[in-house]
Amino acid sequence: MSMTKISSLSELSERELLVELNKAQRQSSARQMIASVAVLVIAVLLLIATLLVVPKAIRLMNELTDTLTGMNTLIEEGQSAVTQINGLIGDVEGAMGKVDVVLDDLQPAVEKLEGTVTGIDTMVNGINGMVEQNSQNLASAIEKMNSIDFETLNKAIAELEQTVEPFAKFFGAFSQ
Repeated sequence: MSMTKISSLSELSERELLVELNKAQRQSSARQMIASVAVLVIAVLLLIATLLVVPKAIRLMNELTDTLTGMNTLIEEGQSAVTQINGLIGDVEGAMGKVDVVLDDLQPAVEKLEGTVTGIDTMVNGINGMVEQNSQNLASAIEKMNSIDFETLNKAIAELEQTVEPFAKFFGAFSQ
């Protein structure tokens, strides 16, 4: 209170002082009521905002978890396919080494058995069996390589991008 107001209050009668005090209390009560209503409105708005944002954030996190789980599964399947392909490559290399050994072994045998048709038939049958085995291994390797589902992998990557983008925007809004 200013000095002028204090000196003017000292000149007032008790009744006038009570009236002034009553006015001041009413004004104070009105301000407190306005402040209480404002706090209540803010609390309600925060509650509504929380009820709207939290379920969406939880749903987004669940979708992100599902997408990441799917991607992990695809990655594991891809790693398994790579392991199988590497095993098949090792089998093919081993078979090629065997073919080289057989070819090296065939040279002296052909020279020794030039006139014997039976000996040649036996050797040819052995080579055919190896070729068939190698063909089966190669066909199996090609089949496993063709079984990789790149379309599903691309779809999962696209879904992850769609899921992560709103999440990034959501956190980006708080950093500004």
